Amino acid sequence: PDGSFLAQSIEVIGAEGEKAQVSFTGTVERTGTDSWMVSGVSLNITLATRLKGAPKIGDVVSVEAVVLPDGSRVATVVELVEPSASSRSR
Repeated sequence: PDGSFLAQSIEVIGAEGEKAQVSFTGTVERTGTDSWMVSGVSLNITLATRLKGAPKIGDVVSVEAVVLPDGSRVATVVELVEPSASSRSR
């Protein structure tokens, strides 16, 4: 066990060509000013993205995002679910 999570389900809602909503739980692998990687899923981060609980690399988060027609994902909410062991020991 390497501490990674595998999405149990990713639900896409919406007709083809429309924006679709997705939600999943995963581990933060990379953060940046305009993009994050959560369990292998690339997310665009915008000024409208709500970050709840100050998630950091290694933390488990719940993600809500919009999938655009080009396949890119824009995070609307990233919420800390479980801090990593290193985050808890600080």
